[in-house]
Amino acid sequence: MTFAESGTITTSAGYPAAAVIDNTNSFAYFGNFVSPGRATKINLATFTESGTIATSTANLVWGAIDNNSAYAYFAHQTTPGKITKIDLSTFTESGTLATSAALPYCLLIDPASSFAYAGHYIATGRITKINLSTFSETATLTTSNYPMSGVIDHAGSFAYFGYYNVASGINGIIVKINLATFTQAGTILMPGTIKPIFMAIDSTDSYLYVCHYTSPGKIYKLDLSTSSATGTITTQAAYPNCIIIDNNDANAYVGHDTSPGKITKIDLSTFTQTSTLTPATTNFYVIIKDSIDAYAYFGSYTATGKITKVDIGATIAPTVVAVRGFMTTNTKYWG
Repeated sequence: MTFAESGTITTSAGYPAAAVIDNTNSFAYFGNFVSPGRATKINLATFTESGTIATSTANLVWGAIDNNSAYAYFAHQTTPGKITKIDLSTFTESGTLATSAALPYCLLIDPASSFAYAGHYIATGRITKINLSTFSETATLTTSNYPMSGVIDHAGSFAYFGYYNVASGINGIIVKINLATFTQAGTILMPGTIKPIFMAIDSTDSYLYVCHYTSPGKIYKLDLSTSSATGTITTQAAYPNCIIIDNNDANAYVGHDTSPGKITKIDLSTFTQTSTLTPATTNFYVIIKDSIDAYAYFGSYTATGKITKVDIGATIAPTVVAVRGFMTTNTKYWG
């Protein structure tokens, strides 16, 4: 299977921090952590920037897209908190929602594209539920402190949010949310004081893979049936910052916030690191991939925005796309 850099483009806005991809693999949309805020549209067939818009709110940090690829939603790490809705048919901002909690950091959409869930990076950790048909906040849930990552399972039954407990000596945790009742359904205590900055769930909703943003880098494997850690990889590169899983749960790909930049490939059947790629770009912050496992796209969190295209080798029929960020179609989620 191919694992090689295939190209790099420089975007007109810096600090790409969020991304989504449409369900036809035609366009990717990157949110830029800049002020004023920017969203950048990338034509994937030509791998060129085809447009950019200014958003009314700064600091785009996480993205999500509905299952019809009609609208993209971006969370803004601002006070007061804001969520921006972008009409992808016209590539224009169509609405902004002010959330009751500040600093929305991660944003997830359920498989039916009925509701979005925002995790707010505040000491009294908050999850906000958003009705997408009315684009309004419908409920909030107070949980642990500083939610910073999340995924929803494929059945749309549970969400898992990663929390960074900033107090010295306190373990990071994963909180399980029952989406039907919008209540906390459990907690997974992580093995050590960790910063669970990004995670991915497999296609059977059996395992969760969590990036621990540290040096040396760590990837944790969590068994969701037992709510326990079952494995740990110490990566050759530091600061793992984003992760995706291919469609058949064979491999995971991890982007590292390092200079020079590093991308790690992990064999999930053995849960071992198999190879490391060193592209020409640095400081990977966000990752998406197409639905046929042909290419992954890594955003570099640098003042001169860079998007790196990596050939990961198409092997099976389309089933999913990814995001920092999140996408809902029919198989794979991460964020």
